[in-house]
Amino acid sequence: MTPTPLPLPSPRRPVDTASLARDLEGRPPDEIIRRAIDVTGGDLVLLASFADVVLLDLAVTVAPDLPVVFLDTGFHFAETLETVRRAQARLGRDLRVERPSPDAPDLWAVGTTACCAARKVAPMERALRGRAGWLSGLRRADHAGREQVDVVERDRRGLLKFNPIAAWSDDDV
Repeated sequence: MTPTPLPLPSPRRPVDTASLARDLEGRPPDEIIRRAIDVTGGDLVLLASFADVVLLDLAVTVAPDLPVVFLDTGFHFAETLETVRRAQARLGRDLRVERPSPDAPDLWAVGTTACCAARKVAPMERALRGRAGWLSGLRRADHAGREQVDVVERDRRGLLKFNPIAAWSDDDV
């Protein structure tokens, strides 16, 4: 059964996030990505963790020029960095990499909160500055704390955060 096309809200008007989330629930990821582009007027970025590349593959299939940002904390496994290199080669383009400042503290020196603030939050803030929205690979199956993740939500900055594979199981991935 083909899903009924949904009306597009104007990117110039406020977006009713709860209503949009209800409309997009159960839709395929490629349709969610298209709607994210439409709703944000194309002012969208994909933040990729490279734990896998399924969302990256889906997103660049829908929007080949979509900006993709990798948040390099400086503590990734060699396998993750190799996945980034292989994805860059396969896509035939560079991905933007956001890194912490050279003097960013590490976990052992300052603890989890300060380390994450310097190595994850600050680079993420730079990647999202001035954007209308972003794509995230959050999935409800990731862990119990994510069971209620909506397909679209507002993040703490007020940006639209789209989670196109929120409903996917491990088997779906």
